[in-house]
Amino acid sequence: MFRFVDTNADSFKRRHRPQRAYARASPSPSQDAPDPDSRFIGNMNPEGVFLAARNPPDFRGQSLDRNVGFWLAQKEKEPRLTNTPGVVEEAVADATSATSATSTAPPSSIFYGFDPALQQAVLPLLQSHCLSTRPPEPHRDALSSLYFQKFHPLFPILDRTGFESLAQDSPTRILLEQCICLVASADASVAHHLLLADDSQPSPRPEFGKRLFAALRIAIGIGMITSKIVLIQAFGLMSFFIQGRESCDTSSLLIGHATQHLQALGLHIQTREQHAELDYAGTLFCCIWMLDKLNATIQGRPVLMHERDIGRPLQQCIDAQTPAFTLVLHIVQFLDRIFHIYRPNVDDKEIDSPFPSFEDLVIQCGATYVSTNMLATIEILYHAVAILSYRYPANESDHPDLRPSRTRQALSADRLTTLAGQGCLDQIVPFPFVPYAFSLAMTVAYREMRTTKIPMCRARAQTAFNTNCKFLKQLASSFWSAAVMAEIGALTLEELGRAHSRVTDEYRRMQSAAQPGEPRALAATSDTATIEAIERSRQDPPLIQDPNASDLLHIGASPLDPFDLFDPNFDLSAMDAYFEGNLHLNAPLNPLY
Repeated sequence: MFRFVDTNADSFKRRHRPQRAYARASPSPSQDAPDPDSRFIGNMNPEGVFLAARNPPDFRGQSLDRNVGFWLAQKEKEPRLTNTPGVVEEAVADATSATSATSTAPPSSIFYGFDPALQQAVLPLLQSHCLSTRPPEPHRDALSSLYFQKFHPLFPILDRTGFESLAQDSPTRILLEQCICLVASADASVAHHLLLADDSQPSPRPEFGKRLFAALRIAIGIGMITSKIVLIQAFGLMSFFIQGRESCDTSSLLIGHATQHLQALGLHIQTREQHAELDYAGTLFCCIWMLDKLNATIQGRPVLMHERDIGRPLQQCIDAQTPAFTLVLHIVQFLDRIFHIYRPNVDDKEIDSPFPSFEDLVIQCGATYVSTNMLATIEILYHAVAILSYRYPANESDHPDLRPSRTRQALSADRLTTLAGQGCLDQIVPFPFVPYAFSLAMTVAYREMRTTKIPMCRARAQTAFNTNCKFLKQLASSFWSAAVMAEIGALTLEELGRAHSRVTDEYRRMQSAAQPGEPRALAATSDTATIEAIERSRQDPPLIQDPNASDLLHIGASPLDPFDLFDPNFDLSAMDAYFEGNLHLNAPLNPLY
């Protein structure tokens, strides 16, 4: 009835063997493995004390000092709809024939406790629909091949060997294949493979993703999959799909579910010995640890996995991964250290640890021979972290900020802008942090436009802003966040173009208003560059494309700020707040609409 969770490696190996989740279509029961329907009770739970008093034989000889808790198995097992291998019809038939007094669904199902007759009427339809919502086999194979070629090396949350050993009609395999297709659909090169079931033509990525995501949520919600290992994998992959404002919360919630299951299995607890078959457990832990940090960054959430609560040797676990994944994890480690300067009520706004160059990290992790597209993707993450390593002070000062982190931020933003200008979309792996990184680069350019007093620097920043905005527009078909940022950037550029037109019109009006015998109103400030800029403005579109066009803003005694010429109906303060919030991690990022 009771199964203790020990902190030593042998106990961990028995209870959490990673292959157990899907090594065979019909796994045999084990005395050592926690039942999917069992309940974990930690040593700090008072319920454990009463259970020990009521059942002393079950606790005899067990040292509570070396245990973190125990599994309480249910005395009576309700039949589970989806734990039987084979097609969905067989699973439904088996479950229907063994009716429980209260429910035919497992306790993890949202239908648990509902009227059994209602369940028997609804569940078969839901199961059949969920299992059939996937691309046809040729398209599914193409998406799976791309996933394992591009995404898996940088985020190996799946145990590929165990996955490929599953039966083709296994509900576990079908669910994981749906997750694979969902993630791979972000790559533009497989757009012609985005078909589901009987679709006659490919769907846009948002529509394809929504249908797959809905099927996955229903399948998990009705309890088709009860293995916590498989659920961790599914939640981690599903969190990559964000389509719409509410999906941001859903993504964070999925990562929270994955973290909870990880901790329930004790994968964050240190193992005293190293075992080859525990390698995947360490990889799975690193994947969820990485997701937790990225979610805290992109979604502005507090971290859920703190180093002080991790019993596993984190650095040793990171260094044991493949070179590409190790490089990613090292960068995420720097991100974890940066969180300190964004926490509330913290005065220290500077990280005290050294920040190595990307090349040094590549050599340190032995990732020199990693493919170019993977290195380019990891470099994007590196520059995003470098941008965040500097936090702007709350109050602007007239004194220059000479901290190295500010220089690092500017250089990384310029590097990302260069990548965007080179059209690197086909050279990178489209992870969710890619649009976030270029949004940060665009935000740095926006802040430069708003704060600089030098027209040349403002024009250069506007060019960088425009470059990143165009690149985000290319990512908009795959990422909702990129579409939002691209649209906000386009609105800003349009208003800047109108401000430029107002300056040009005002300049011409003042020139024509000057009387022939009087000094020209602007003769003192007119120069060759200004006249040339005006001549160009008669032919060029309103949007400023040439940095020299900013010379028009010299028509007064001091340079004009183009943002002062914005239409009063344009909510510039809201735009400032949005871009400012993009560079702060201590609050959720809420789009303007």
